[in-house]
Amino acid sequence: MLNESAHFKRCTLCAMEWPTRDDFLNDPDTTFDGYLYVKDRIRRGLPVDGLLIFTHRSGQCGTTLAISASRFKQDE
Repeated sequence: MLNESAHFKRCTLCAMEWPTRDDFLNDPDTTFDGYLYVKDRIRRGLPVDGLLIFTHRSGQCGTTLAISASRFKQDE
């Protein structure tokens, strides 16, 4: 199992790691593709939290990455 606290995100195909949210968002090889609304959370009485969908296009990698929108929330 991956130690998620060691990095913000790890590519499931090529194993590229982004240490921080900003590193991930500023990577020119990572593109935002859309938002997936997870309505099942509301049915279960949980806070709304969808998935942000990205594609990692680096070298031979072209994998799709889904990251919980709450992971992008900035601390105030």
